[in-house]
Amino acid sequence: MTRISLSVCCTMAIALSAACGHMPETGRTVRTVEISQQVNPRVMYASPGEEVRWTNARMNAVRVGFLNKRLLEDHRCQKGVVDLFGQVDDLVTIAPGESISLCFARTGDLQYNVWFDPEDPRGAISPTLTISIRGG
Repeated sequence: MTRISLSVCCTMAIALSAACGHMPETGRTVRTVEISQQVNPRVMYASPGEEVRWTNARMNAVRVGFLNKRLLEDHRCQKGVVDLFGQVDDLVTIAPGESISLCFARTGDLQYNVWFDPEDPRGAISPTLTISIRGG
């Protein structure tokens, strides 16, 4: 009986975290960072509450490394940035054709880099890029 209860609890926790992880809001502005041969734009401006989406347009996976967690931890919505236990990941792999996103809750600058080969930390890397959250 204990084994079945534990299995049911784990299944429910996974389903709930998946369902609550990224709920679209109607009318939200979405700003997209496209990762292809390079990353565009190099600097993006957004307001608190807007969704910033990193989209991998490459044929292979990429890894995004965030340089400061302060803005990551204070978010209104997210997809692919928080693990099963609710911890913010500052190093996230994005599969080909997939995306991750955040809706920032406050102002500040988030700097990050993109590794074009997630298996080679010494391989090709983007210059440091910035998401600048301003206004409201």
